[in-house]
Amino acid sequence: MKSMKNILKFDRPREKMDKNGTQALSDIELLAILLGSGIKGKDVFKVARDILRLA
Repeated sequence: MKSMKNILKFDRPREKMDKNGTQALSDIELLAILLGSGIKGKDVFKVARDILRLA
């Protein structure tokens, strides 16, 4: 997935949730919102994906 800066504003998870509700988001997008940011070398979506794989 792209970094948050490279995603069009209307496609960003937080904006998507505001417009369409939580049911419109994937688990990765919901977790990315909760996490807020990634870590060095991994964007927030990669971190969210890794966490979901462990669950």
